[in-house]
Amino acid sequence: MQRILVLGAGFAGLWSAVGAARSRREFGLGPHDIEIVVVNRTAWHSIRVRNYEADLSETRVPLEAVLGPIGVTHIEAEVADIDVSQRRVAFSGSGGTEALAYNGLVFALGSRLVRPRIPGLEAGAFDVDTYEAGARLNDHIAALPFGQASPGQYTVLVVGGGLTGIEVATEMFGKLGAAIARAPRSGHGTSRSRNLNMLG
Repeated sequence: MQRILVLGAGFAGLWSAVGAARSRREFGLGPHDIEIVVVNRTAWHSIRVRNYEADLSETRVPLEAVLGPIGVTHIEAEVADIDVSQRRVAFSGSGGTEALAYNGLVFALGSRLVRPRIPGLEAGAFDVDTYEAGARLNDHIAALPFGQASPGQYTVLVVGGGLTGIEVATEMFGKLGAAIARAPRSGHGTSRSRNLNMLG
């Protein structure tokens, strides 16, 4: 049996697996002829370009729901090593470290944000590179009205003016406005004054 191994389940990896499954079917072959395996660190396909949104519930798609019906196997694990000469990939998951041989390999592990070593950046800056990072930003914004009032509390500096930066900036007014609307009322029955400032 032949095996096609796809590393990563972002857009490139997912579509590679789906395309391979379609071609396999068109040639009248099945999973017992050519096995297609996707190795991804999570059980989800994350729609990365939507991680700026206030509601992230629809930005992740269960891989099993997409791959299972078309006969593609998904392994939730982290790629540890690729041996090109032996055509084997080692990966580590909940079951420990394993290795799979392959006949065809698709390397689609994507990219990862690397933060520069600037003091305070790790604690005080946010990004929307991943689902988890987007959720961290949303949780931070939701908690702002319940913290101690301070200058610049509702001031946002968006670094970068590409598509992602523009989407983040335009979404901020709604996110901050919703957070302020949920702020505790003062003893006089009125909301504490809030100013939204956007710096880009």
